[in-house]
Amino acid sequence: MRGYTVEKTMTEALNTLPRLSFRWLGLNHFSFQDEIQIAIKPYTERYLPTDFDSSLILHAIPGSLDQKGILPREAFGVSKELVELTKENPNGGFYLEVPQGKRILEPLYVQYRLSDENDTLLDQSIIVAQEKSEITVVVEYLTTSKSPVFHHGLTKIVAADGAKVNLIKLQRLGANSVHLDSHYVNVGPYGSVRYVQVELGSKYAITNYLGRVAENGTANVDAMYLGNQEQVLDLSYHMIHDGYRSESDILVRGALKDKARKVFRGTLDFKRGARLANGNEEEHVLLLDPTVKSDAIPLLLSEEDDVQGGHAASAGKADPELLFYLMSRGLNEEEATTEVVKASFQPVLDLLPAGLRKDIENELGRKLVYTHA
Repeated sequence: MRGYTVEKTMTEALNTLPRLSFRWLGLNHFSFQDEIQIAIKPYTERYLPTDFDSSLILHAIPGSLDQKGILPREAFGVSKELVELTKENPNGGFYLEVPQGKRILEPLYVQYRLSDENDTLLDQSIIVAQEKSEITVVVEYLTTSKSPVFHHGLTKIVAADGAKVNLIKLQRLGANSVHLDSHYVNVGPYGSVRYVQVELGSKYAITNYLGRVAENGTANVDAMYLGNQEQVLDLSYHMIHDGYRSESDILVRGALKDKARKVFRGTLDFKRGARLANGNEEEHVLLLDPTVKSDAIPLLLSEEDDVQGGHAASAGKADPELLFYLMSRGLNEEEATTEVVKASFQPVLDLLPAGLRKDIENELGRKLVYTHA
């Protein structure tokens, strides 16, 4: 990584759709209204765990990906500009390799704490699961001050034949922060990768996920978000089915309040040879105030005849009858709304380790009750 002297200004559009829609919709990509500058500087906090299974290969800030044969065939990430910047100037991240046949049952925790001193994080992380191995990795992004911070993460997962990888990401950065996250997932035959995403912070939360699924492989995305104040969320998920009987499922649950805005872009892409593949995508969002804005663009692309692809998107207010029922049992309106949101998020919350789940539930309650949390 270069020193403290370099600054970059973001210029490219982010999360461009793989197939463009009508320009007048204004949803083909995301662009910042503000000028976003990125300082290239070290990140000095410890973030990797000190206690982990000795059979794992784990070290900080991996080098060239070309030598590891992990680079994808196509462009991916929130933008080519940011992907290249992070590849060339990582100040965080890790390389993790799970040996063949090794099953690690306890989650591996990685935590980044951004602060006034460490206000820029460009982390490049690689997870390689060899044949019939299993691992769960939890990555958390936190701020320890109210100062704005910038983060772009570049995560690549390779699951070999029969391997299983669970990646859980928790984002709780400060309200003035910029959070950008790029993912590339390659699922081998009979392998599976589940990506669990929790977005509860930052002013801008921009996610891009590209997954390729081989024959009899499975890729899952389970995401939840709460947007409040004037937060902007832009979520893009693209599942490419390459193989026979490959499966994918994208499930996104969200809630928006105050003046928050969100765009969901979900794409199921069945390539020739993906016969009997099955993909599904759905997003459900609760609109808690009339001043929020929610857009969804589910796409279905197919070069193969014998496939199944389903998509659904819904947006609406919390059920007034359910709120009335809860309030009749002694809850006030804010408490009742909190319980309804938590119930909507339950399929994702159930995938979190018990201690983290309780912590996230408390965070949800705080943000739902207090407008300026």
